[in-house]
Amino acid sequence: MNTFVTTAHTYFILCIGVSSALLFFAPLQSLQAATLQLVADNNAYAIGQTFTAEVLIDPQAQNIASAEISLEFDSQLLSVVDIQKANSAIATWTTEPTFSNGTGRITFSGDMSQSVIAPATLITITFRAVATGTSLVDFSDVLLQATDADSNIYDTGTPASFVITAASAGLFSDPPTIMQSQSFPNPDTWYGSAEGVFRLSPPVAAKAVAIKISTSSSEIPSADEAAIFEPIVREFRVSAENVTDGIQYINLQFRSDDDWSEVISRSLKIDTVSPAPFAIHSQSSRMTDGFPHLSFTTTDDLSGIDYYEVVVADSEPVVMTADEARFGYFLKDIEDGTYVVTVVAYDRAGNTRESQMTVSVSAGWTASNDASGDMSLWTVVTPASAVSAVLLTTVGFLIWLLWSTRKKSLLREERLKRETQEVEDQMSKIFSALRDEIYDQINTINQSKKLTKKEMAAVEGLHQALTVSEILIEKEINDVKSILT
Repeated sequence: MNTFVTTAHTYFILCIGVSSALLFFAPLQSLQAATLQLVADNNAYAIGQTFTAEVLIDPQAQNIASAEISLEFDSQLLSVVDIQKANSAIATWTTEPTFSNGTGRITFSGDMSQSVIAPATLITITFRAVATGTSLVDFSDVLLQATDADSNIYDTGTPASFVITAASAGLFSDPPTIMQSQSFPNPDTWYGSAEGVFRLSPPVAAKAVAIKISTSSSEIPSADEAAIFEPIVREFRVSAENVTDGIQYINLQFRSDDDWSEVISRSLKIDTVSPAPFAIHSQSSRMTDGFPHLSFTTTDDLSGIDYYEVVVADSEPVVMTADEARFGYFLKDIEDGTYVVTVVAYDRAGNTRESQMTVSVSAGWTASNDASGDMSLWTVVTPASAVSAVLLTTVGFLIWLLWSTRKKSLLREERLKRETQEVEDQMSKIFSALRDEIYDQINTINQSKKLTKKEMAAVEGLHQALTVSEILIEKEINDVKSILT
């Protein structure tokens, strides 16, 4: 009994100790969870003004391996102009930073080059104030994973609140109505040429304008006397002399009397450089009837790779996204032989880089076998072809029916003509013979005896009846012949 009590007492003390340890270490683990923060220089801006905010991560001594983050903002008050990845702690982007000014959402994800254990910048966002009010930019969906754990170690995110006020002196309006360009219509698009014209629509009260192209959207153009134009110019040209490859900003200010407006900033993305040279590598299949595998990747330091086109000999190009190209391309359904493979890389500005190589194929594939194996009725018969076939068959049948009916009618008509002619000939012969026979009998009777008046009348009546019958039959035959002709 004493042993049982002692054992139970020991278990009770152990349970109390474990529970206390759990309660003690739970807050410590919470304290060590990673946090996020959105940081900007100010929290108050005027309509039309652009500003930047950094997304910062504080690992809280955790080893952060990857991050998946989404932010939300009020798209009625703010719009995203650009997202910069420079100096980011993320080395490999599984999801490039993207944004939607329609839904007010920013998303990105990636893996760290090395485990991040100290506070670091993930992305830098350039916002533009579009309407008065207070906009909160907050973290919505966040997944932070450590190198030694699969669970989400994200704790909290500190949002940022921005107060948007009206522009001074009523001189400022949204940049799309101030600066327009047919050469560079979209500030979020990369362009492969630095040549273009911007046209200005200044406010009525404006008397001067300051124009400065800079790498920063916050630079004040009116601070440079050489950038001020008075009277106001209605357009200005950009070229390789005043813009460079990369992201720059066209900053404007208007002046009414002595009052300068807030800075109007519009991004301009130029990339005139082709993607980096690259080689195509071919790896033979381990199976005797397998096709070679091609691998090819390249980089573009400015706009980034948009897609690839793969052309085997004279075949149609196969389009692959940059993500798809990471897994390479398998040749397929081509007969044994040697082929020239051409891969063309396109960056987001439309610049290209081409690479070629000769590939030998010995998979034993033949077009005839493959075609017969894959051929089916539905690959040939489509609804349109079926309808066409029915219509053609119907028309052909009607034509054949008309031709056959006409042919039979002509044959019957020809036969009837022959029969009518034969009837006419036979009747002519019959009546001719009958007439001769009657006249011979009459002459015989006249020679043998003298006929009475009654007998003479009978002979005359027989002669007239024979003549009338011949006339009537001949008339009927002529009527039939007239119908046939």
